[in-house]
Amino acid sequence: MSPLTETVLFVFSLVALGYLAGFTGYLKPASGEGISEFAINVAMPLLLFQTMVKSDFHGVAPWSLWGAYFAAVAITWAAGHLVTTRIFGRDARAGVVGGGSSAFS
Repeated sequence: MSPLTETVLFVFSLVALGYLAGFTGYLKPASGEGISEFAINVAMPLLLFQTMVKSDFHGVAPWSLWGAYFAAVAITWAAGHLVTTRIFGRDARAGVVGGGSSAFS
């Protein structure tokens, strides 16, 4: 089995396990707040720090990585701005907030 398939199966199995734990009542709704606080305040910053420390570009600028990231940010920003101004009929200032919010999310 390919590593991609293994990763996808692992992630979906974890989601299914969490859904099952909530559906059966093993986890109460209040525990979701604690888990999300831990994930946002502790786990994600540690994972980000570990990724930055272990990244090895070995003298090469990752132009393709930067290009893909900033192109996606620009497209998402523009889509959020257009949806806010054209579909919801808000002014340009609200469009900037909508675009920035969509790009950050």
